Amino acid sequence: GDFPGFGSLESIHIHTHKEEEEDMSGRKEIVEALLGKWNGSFMTPRKLESLVDDVFTSVVSTLHTKGPGATLPISKFGSFRYAVRAPRACRNPQTGETMQTTEAHVIKFSSYKSVRSKLLEKPSSSSSSSASSSSSQ
Repeated sequence: GDFPGFGSLESIHIHTHKEEEEDMSGRKEIVEALLGKWNGSFMTPRKLESLVDDVFTSVVSTLHTKGPGATLPISKFGSFRYAVRAPRACRNPQTGETMQTTEAHVIKFSSYKSVRSKLLEKPSSSSSSSASSSSSQ
């Protein structure tokens, strides 16, 4: 769906083809990690893909409903914040021409200290075991 100020979920960031491939691989990595955790359960790859999409869509929708400046904390993970960047003067690097950017509606994320600490740890040999141990904390 469309979210005023954000547009559609796909248009939040203007992608290059390479970035789209990287974004899809990130989504696939999340789905694969969840499949590894719930292997043999009622969750199918298609259901998990839908679940991942629904989570991110819900973050955008919730922040949009709350309005600029709103935060959405996720326990043991971090906090999403709806921010508005004011227009500013910038310079076109190719022509040197001074231009004005438009107002930008963005979502910012700040991870909690426990998440930052986990990122500093040496990676284990199995990513699925680290995913299951972090979710049980």
